[in-house]
Amino acid sequence: MQIDAETDGFQPRWDNTILLVAYDQQRTFVLTSDGRYLVLGRPLQETLIKFANDNDVDDYIMRALYGMIGQHKGRGYIAGNNRLVPTHGKTNTHVAYYMADCLDNHFHCKHRDMELATFVSEGQAYSVYFDTSAQTFSQLIRAADRVASLQLGKLTWDKHNFGDDALEERRGVRTFHDGQRYRQDCHDIRYAVMMELLRQTCFEYCSEEEQQQAIDKLKRLIKPDL
Repeated sequence: MQIDAETDGFQPRWDNTILLVAYDQQRTFVLTSDGRYLVLGRPLQETLIKFANDNDVDDYIMRALYGMIGQHKGRGYIAGNNRLVPTHGKTNTHVAYYMADCLDNHFHCKHRDMELATFVSEGQAYSVYFDTSAQTFSQLIRAADRVASLQLGKLTWDKHNFGDDALEERRGVRTFHDGQRYRQDCHDIRYAVMMELLRQTCFEYCSEEEQQQAIDKLKRLIKPDL
């Protein structure tokens, strides 16, 4: 296919990307929501790590949520209705990641023994063949849906429990600085809660050196300072 641009200046986000897949060992192919074919100058896994950091879908959180539903392979990047879903486990050479909200339909093509998926974005349809089985494709999208349901259920309860079921109407993320402030608050709270759990459980059995090692690792995972 004709590549529109090779660039390091494109930031994959929930709202501007349909598909991510390895172009080669050092580059990532992106199908954008407006139909452009881009190549990023970094490997797929590096692109995904940056995507996760930029959008607060850290690996340890995904591991925990997927573990709750008994799915330990083929983890996606899920934030409620935003779902970047894999077609395989991440170590599979054929793995691709797609935005589930753009998925219109899919079926298994017996002639090619591949899954044919159609994506719709901005009024345009895009058909993509994935080298995966119908069972695997369906299983991974169902797992992503279950994780999203857990997250949205928590969000619904939090809004209700905080006394405002329409919280975002008054304190929504209107600017970049709003988002950074609320994101920092979220990280700080998550870090404080986990530290208290460590203090009340593991720390009484650990030396001071082991405690500091646990704290340092927790800081690296949570990233309280953006």
